[in-house]
Amino acid sequence: MPLNQAERRETLQKLKDENEPIGGMMVYLEGSSKRMPTYEVPIEALIYNPQNGRIRTKVLTHKKLYGPLDQDNNEEDFKKIGEMIYESAKSKNEQTIASLNKMGQQTAAVVTADGVVVGGNRRLCCFHRTNPKLNFMECVILDKKYSENKSALLILEKTLQHAVDAQEDYGATEKYFECYDLVTEFGGSKGTDGKWTGIDLQQIRACMPRYKSEKKVIEDLQMKELIEEYLKVTKAPNILTQADKKEGYFVDLLPSTQAYKPDKDDWCDRKVSRRDIAKWKEICFYVAKAQFQGGDGEQKVYRALFNKSTGGKKSIFGNKDAWEIATKIYDEKVLPHINKLSSYEDLKKQEGDPVFALQAEEKKYQEDVTGALSEMINRSKRLIEDEELENFAEQKVRDAHRSLERIEEKGVPWPPKNIEDLEDLKKITKDLRQRSEKIDRSVQKLK
Repeated sequence: MPLNQAERRETLQKLKDENEPIGGMMVYLEGSSKRMPTYEVPIEALIYNPQNGRIRTKVLTHKKLYGPLDQDNNEEDFKKIGEMIYESAKSKNEQTIASLNKMGQQTAAVVTADGVVVGGNRRLCCFHRTNPKLNFMECVILDKKYSENKSALLILEKTLQHAVDAQEDYGATEKYFECYDLVTEFGGSKGTDGKWTGIDLQQIRACMPRYKSEKKVIEDLQMKELIEEYLKVTKAPNILTQADKKEGYFVDLLPSTQAYKPDKDDWCDRKVSRRDIAKWKEICFYVAKAQFQGGDGEQKVYRALFNKSTGGKKSIFGNKDAWEIATKIYDEKVLPHINKLSSYEDLKKQEGDPVFALQAEEKKYQEDVTGALSEMINRSKRLIEDEELENFAEQKVRDAHRSLERIEEKGVPWPPKNIEDLEDLKKITKDLRQRSEKIDRSVQKLK
């Protein structure tokens, strides 16, 4: 079990006071890089940072379900965080463990004066899984003042984690919540008008270079809100792990959620109400919950429902007739299965792990609704395709008629004097007459 906070602080201070550094490492602090000494620290004097972005959503979910994790007083909580980190990048961690077993530690960690790892949580996790176990870790030990400076630690942690543009080993949804933490820590806030202000892009970029513009920051904040709305609608509010493996759906959905507006017809063939938009979003969320792609090996067929189109005719929600088909099938064949799903609050009252029960119900739901969702989307898509085909044929008939009119308008003599292949032209005009008569008979039957 790791030492408690007072013991860790005493151990680390004694190391600095009584031992010579074993090396050094460049660390970015207070706006500049400086070389700082490293020491050989016993791993029992180190604990994980539960705010680590790699496991942020898992820690928040645990807090919602069971309360906060307490590494100082509960060895099991320490092990739980280590397991979260290990599972977040299992393959990568196995490689690191093999490297540690073979070559030892190659990169120093950075820790606070009381032993909280700021940079190197994954390495600490791997240290505890080496065989034989490695008992000492090379670390930069920060001064006490940084333990109490949340902003400085946040900048340092993110700088160490995101020294390159990519966010290696991070879960799909963690980065959106990490973005929110940064924005709010540096003074950003959302007003009553729904707009974000006070975003310190310079500070955010110092921590996470991938943010090139305020627009991208706001987009990720909106993604966080969309994920939270999804969890609320699908009966698992704040159980962030229930959004795992669904990021692609949210990415496809977000632009349309920003586009559709009540009492507007910008992306639809009619004006839509707030209730219409809420219904569309509900259906999209339950398509995501089913992790439905299309069936029969098809991929991302759901995009016809999620995506918007100019004028609305080519999207299921935008096209009134396609939308009526989709909602009818949803209400009749999907909604009954949704109504059978338990809420997280209901499952909490039962015996057993409510998260496990949520996941089990979701798996059964996915199996039960795949056929209905396939019918819902494919029938709606076929209507759109049929409408496109009908419009295509009508337009081409009109185009052909207009071309013949233009020949007469220009006064071109007919038949032309110089014909390259008279017999071929005769075949064409005969075929044109036959096709024209066939079209005419079909059109005349219409009422």
